[in-house]
Amino acid sequence: MSESVTTERYLEADPATVWEAISQPERLGDWLDAAVDVEISEGSEGTIVFRDRGEPSVVLVETVDEGKRLVFRWATSTEAPSEVSIDIEPITTGTRIRVIERLLPQGQVSRHSAAACAANLVCTA
Repeated sequence: MSESVTTERYLEADPATVWEAISQPERLGDWLDAAVDVEISEGSEGTIVFRDRGEPSVVLVETVDEGKRLVFRWATSTEAPSEVSIDIEPITTGTRIRVIERLLPQGQVSRHSAAACAANLVCTA
């Protein structure tokens, strides 16, 4: 069984505004306090560099359900990979956002590149 952390927040903003904040790299970077260099579309690959770490995380975007759900996997060359799912749901006072991050066994990514291999996400022939 993998370890996971769930965070849930209620925001006084409409779901479209919240979706915009997580689906545009620059806005996502503001939220994460990181430099985000990845297109938010299924199959995209890029990097996120957290300002307090400096080491890039390789990011693989797995699922984009416009306006509702974003799932990506990330890791560095020194940290175990994890999967992050972000779900947004309209509520009467705005939006509920739920973020779940779960650790993955080494090599657990469906798409890959040399960068993903270097980050221990996956290394296959």
